[in-house]
Amino acid sequence: MSTESELLWKRVQAANAAWQTGAPQAVAEMFAEDVVMITPDLRRIDGRAAMVQSFVDYVAQVTTQHFRELEHSVDLHGDVAVVTYTFDVRYRVDEATFEDHGQEVLVFARRAGRFEAIWRTQVTLRSRELAALVEP
Repeated sequence: MSTESELLWKRVQAANAAWQTGAPQAVAEMFAEDVVMITPDLRRIDGRAAMVQSFVDYVAQVTTQHFRELEHSVDLHGDVAVVTYTFDVRYRVDEATFEDHGQEVLVFARRAGRFEAIWRTQVTLRSRELAALVEP
């Protein structure tokens, strides 16, 4: 993996660490002002402010018990980079606990010499509720 690819992957990991440690606003650095996201439930999020707010809302409403990035790849094509990775996450919403396996795709464009994420998509590959396993 090239140095540029490694730096992009580290930025994704840093953004994931930020929201997990209660600093969701720190993800803003990774996203372009005109970023677009398609969520697992096919909602569209337009713009950096709305993207950051989605992280703020998630952290306020969900308790993440476990998050792990799995296989990843970074493909560079001139001024475009595509970062994909799979992840496992366990989280609690209200009284229910869920365990998901998913994939995230981020498309970066080099603007003014710096890569910014312009597209983000998450897909849930497998999900299950663990409510029966949660202690009262």
